[in-house]
Amino acid sequence: MRSEPTHGLITVPGFCGAFDGRVVSRPAMPAPVVSIGYPFAGKPSFGGLKGGWRRIQHVLMDVDGVIVPARPSFRDWLSEHGISDAMTAPFFKGPFQECLVGRADLPQVLTPYLPQWGWRQGVEAFMAIWFRVEQGVNSELLTMLDALRRENVGVHLATNQEAHRTGYLLSEMGLAAHVEQVFASCRVGHIKPSESYLSAIVSGLGCSKGELLLWDDSPYNVEQAREFGLKAELFHSAPQFRNRMRDYFPLLIL
Repeated sequence: MRSEPTHGLITVPGFCGAFDGRVVSRPAMPAPVVSIGYPFAGKPSFGGLKGGWRRIQHVLMDVDGVIVPARPSFRDWLSEHGISDAMTAPFFKGPFQECLVGRADLPQVLTPYLPQWGWRQGVEAFMAIWFRVEQGVNSELLTMLDALRRENVGVHLATNQEAHRTGYLLSEMGLAAHVEQVFASCRVGHIKPSESYLSAIVSGLGCSKGELLLWDDSPYNVEQAREFGLKAELFHSAPQFRNRMRDYFPLLIL
C-alpha cells in the first residue's frame, strides 16, 4: 500500500491591500506547490528540475544481480560439488526454460536429472539448497526502494523466475514487503525482455511506456527495454543507483 508524502509544502498565501483609504480584499491566489518528494506525472514540481516535470511513476527492479547479489551463486555451489556446466546445460537450456514461463513444474522436470548429477537426497532437498544459497539481499537498495514507495512511486519486480523460487523470494526472503506487483516471467508467460513481456507490464500497470524505469544488471535487457520505449538503467551498485536516481528525482532524498 502506498502512503502519502510526508514532506512539507511551500505555499504563497493571498493578501489584503489598502488603496485610497479603502481596504480592498483581494482573492487568494492559487498557491504554487513545490514538491519536496517525487516529481512525476500529474505532480507540478519546480525547484531546479532539468528539462521540466519528470514522468516516472513506476520503477521496475530486476532480482538476480540487483536486489539479490550475484555472489554467492548456485552455479558456484554446483561447481564446488562436482556438477559442471556441461552436466547441467541440458536441463537449464531445456525443461527449465518451460518452468520460466509457467508451462512446467520445477520439481517434476528436475527430478530425472538429479541421478545424472550424482545427487541422491531428493528434489526437495536439492531445491532447498538452491534457493538458500542465493537468498542474500541488498539491504541498502531495499531501504531506498522503501523510500520511493513512501513518496508514491510504484516499485515492482521485473524478473525471469520459475514459480517455486518466486514464492521463496516473496515469502522466505521477504521481498513481498518491499514491492507492489511482481512481474515474474512464470506469471506473465513470457521471458524478459521480449516485447510480449514488456507489453504485459505496461498493460498491467495501466501507464505509458515513458512512465516506467527499469533497473537491470543485463546490458541486453536494458538495451531492449529502451528500444521498446521504457527508460532503463544498468545496475552496478546501491551507491550508483542512488546517484543516478537523483537525476530522475532530484528533490527526493534516498
